[in-house]
Amino acid sequence: MVFPMKFLVVSVLVAAIGFVSSSSAAPARVSGVGGFLLEKGFTRVPLKRYRNHSQARVILNGQHMDLVVDTGADMTVITPGAMQSLGLKVTEHKGDTYGAMSRVSRSRQAGDVQDFRVGDYQAGVTPVSSIGSFVGGGKNGRTTEGLLGIDFLNKHQGVIDCFRQELYLKAPNAPSASAALSGGLRAGGCKEIQIVPTNQGLLVPITLNGHAGWLVIDTGAPYTLVDEAAVRGHGMSRASTRGLGMSDVGGESRRVDMAYFKELLIGAFSVPPQGIGVADIRQGAAPKMHGGKPVFGYLGQELLGFYAGVIDCRSLKLYLRLDPAIEAERKRSQS
Repeated sequence: MVFPMKFLVVSVLVAAIGFVSSSSAAPARVSGVGGFLLEKGFTRVPLKRYRNHSQARVILNGQHMDLVVDTGADMTVITPGAMQSLGLKVTEHKGDTYGAMSRVSRSRQAGDVQDFRVGDYQAGVTPVSSIGSFVGGGKNGRTTEGLLGIDFLNKHQGVIDCFRQELYLKAPNAPSASAALSGGLRAGGCKEIQIVPTNQGLLVPITLNGHAGWLVIDTGAPYTLVDEAAVRGHGMSRASTRGLGMSDVGGESRRVDMAYFKELLIGAFSVPPQGIGVADIRQGAAPKMHGGKPVFGYLGQELLGFYAGVIDCRSLKLYLRLDPAIEAERKRSQS
């Protein structure tokens, strides 16, 4: 299947307040997942934030690179220059790849990295792809050298702590911790939302001002973005952001405004009223329809961070929780 791939370049403040992890009865309550996952044999990979993207430091056949951890990308992608410098034996694959606003390419090159490491985690042989028009390279002042996609994250049992900016990985054949993680997070007050894999991406069900639809869960998007045509008539007030914009992997750019909702449910989790990005993204991979309901756009880093998002990439589940301290800081930062 082909998921949409994009790279949005905008900076958004995410609050930096810690929250306390606790564990006691069965199932253990889990707020911060770090200690729990380490006990289950995962390797912790600290992420660094750049322009509100979460980047992992990786080593590919001895070469250091920074890759955005991107659940919106169906495959792990590196720049053409990085592919060339690695000297991989590549094959050509036909098929369209889309950015947020346009078709990026009709083909890609693919090869295997023999020694692929993410932080202290050794993944071994790993397939990577390169798209000729990918403009997100980390050299010469640009922001990333590639995308660590859902193919890798799912295979290596990835768990993303979107608030603490941590990625946890575990060998593909190791016992799964998803059931214990689910029980602990729900006992700790998190809402569990099932993620639905489709040919448009990994979707989560939402209700926006009373209208049912979907968002692509996308850790590669720095903020939540909806298509202006898809939400027209949904009772959302709109305000200019004075020139705020975005661009995708193919270099296409759009102006972004803010749209303010009164009600947003992600699964059963209620998001407090606030503004999200709105732009014309009809020419990209979204929005379309799934199950008779529209795909409004992308669920990005700022909401995932504000609401202590944890993504289990193996079981395809999202966990969200309202923390009063984080919410108070969010309101202060946006006032």
